[in-house]
Amino acid sequence: MKVDLNTCYPGQKLRSVHGKIFTYVGLNKGDFAGPYRHLVKYPGAGSLDSRTDDGQTYVKNKYDSDEDIVEIIVD
Repeated sequence: MKVDLNTCYPGQKLRSVHGKIFTYVGLNKGDFAGPYRHLVKYPGAGSLDSRTDDGQTYVKNKYDSDEDIVEIIVD
């Protein structure tokens, strides 16, 4: 399933390929954002990470353990 994180709003829930529920934070406005334009918050500890428009953890060098976003949860 393809996602488009450009349609998300802050606080919206997202499901990863491994079933974890992340929270959408907003656009990554850092100078080095490049293709990783979106910030998401991990469950639990709540550390932040970035994703591409289509929810990918990495554009290249993909791993089975990557927490790619596969679903935008609509409430």
